[in-house]
Amino acid sequence: RLGKAGGKWHVLRYGCYGQYCSRISGPFLFHSVVYKQMGNKYSLDIKEYKKLGKAASHGCVRLQVEDAKWIYDHAGSCTAHLYDGKKEKLPIPYPALKKAGKTKSGNYYDPTDA
Repeated sequence: RLGKAGGKWHVLRYGCYGQYCSRISGPFLFHSVVYKQMGNKYSLDIKEYKKLGKAASHGCVRLQVEDAKWIYDHAGSCTAHLYDGKKEKLPIPYPALKKAGKTKSGNYYDPTDA
């Protein structure tokens, strides 16, 4: 069963932060792509955002904000079923990645972060 791992923002490893963290098991979480500043949705790490859909973590599952929030909102009422892509097909297709937004000052943000 999934559990919430803090509030909207959560401290992750290596001096970065994530939104809507839901604990899968032990230290492993579903969470948004990482940010450079706690509470600042315009501090998205664009290099990490571009890795969505690729292996780029030590075990967590990185998501766009709207997907991480959906899981977070339903944590406690659902169970995670993870599949090994080499042995089984995913039950649903990967969602389309939305292009990151960019402010006039050059900061990036997740376009799904309402």
